[in-house]
Amino acid sequence: MTKQQVEKAVKAVHDNEPLQVELMTEYDNYYVDTEGKMVLPVWKVKVENADHTVYYVNPKTAGYRSYNTHGRWQFQLYQGFHCLKYKVFVGHPVIWTIVMWLLLLGGAGVSLTGVVMGVNYLRRTFRRISK
Repeated sequence: MTKQQVEKAVKAVHDNEPLQVELMTEYDNYYVDTEGKMVLPVWKVKVENADHTVYYVNPKTAGYRSYNTHGRWQFQLYQGFHCLKYKVFVGHPVIWTIVMWLLLLGGAGVSLTGVVMGVNYLRRTFRRISK
């Protein structure tokens, strides 16, 4: 697909809204794949509307992904925080693994601390009741 074809296709959906079309050759914050399976280059089409819609169009197959404000929040809350799917980790799986393990061990430590504190609280409560 050419730039003009991509513009024409997006304008069919977004009539009077201004567009910015650029050929993206490296991953950005929302079109990112830490395993390198997502196709590059892609056409990135920014639509200047209330939702700040962005399309990523594969020039060979015309397949696309789109993100708007809601999609970005969803991406950050799940893909970002849950899977650490950030551009920083592209091509650095060892760093991703180290950061993920540190966060997992930290979460396990906080959970274990909470369980110990809860058991101690219950012991104190039962001691007061038995007196």
